[in-house]
Amino acid sequence: MTATDVVEVDTVALLRGRRGLTAAAIGCALSGGMVLLAAGRVWVHYSVTEQALSPRAASATGHAVAQAAGTFALVVLAGVLVLPATRGFGRRIAGLLIAGAGAGIGYLAVMTIAAPAEQLPGRASSPAVTGWPWVALVAGLVAVGAGLLSTISSGEWPAMGRRYESGAATRSRPATDASMWDRLDEGDDPTA
Repeated sequence: MTATDVVEVDTVALLRGRRGLTAAAIGCALSGGMVLLAAGRVWVHYSVTEQALSPRAASATGHAVAQAAGTFALVVLAGVLVLPATRGFGRRIAGLLIAGAGAGIGYLAVMTIAAPAEQLPGRASSPAVTGWPWVALVAGLVAVGAGLLSTISSGEWPAMGRRYESGAATRSRPATDASMWDRLDEGDDPTA
């Protein structure tokens, strides 16, 4: 076993259990919040030239040049609630949706950075991109990472307690001494 093998094992061990779930939820919260913040800021400064008038300075926010970025950010933010509330296959699907939303955010940011004139309405000239699309790009990559982490590692993460299940699901399990005491604690008479 080499030093790199030990580092890989430690990294995998860190993402098991509650730590991995916490890392994914924090990644969703940070990336979704940063994209919502960035979408409201100016992404592109440009000039508008109209007939017989001198060029006029204008600017476009992320909402104007990357309209779906805010919607994708809300999907990523939903991961903060969905990941702890689901388990198994549902959590993996949620992870794929989060990664897809992060990829969509990244795509919109890259399109704005690479070809800002195509994202602008009307007769825009000499566009200059600000730093906010770059912030959105990094946040999108963080969301992709959180989604992939959820898809790959979520099988070993804890789920919400059984107390959140419906009463029918709780009663269908075989009665044990502990479950009878739990039902009494919840105000339910297990002998009835």
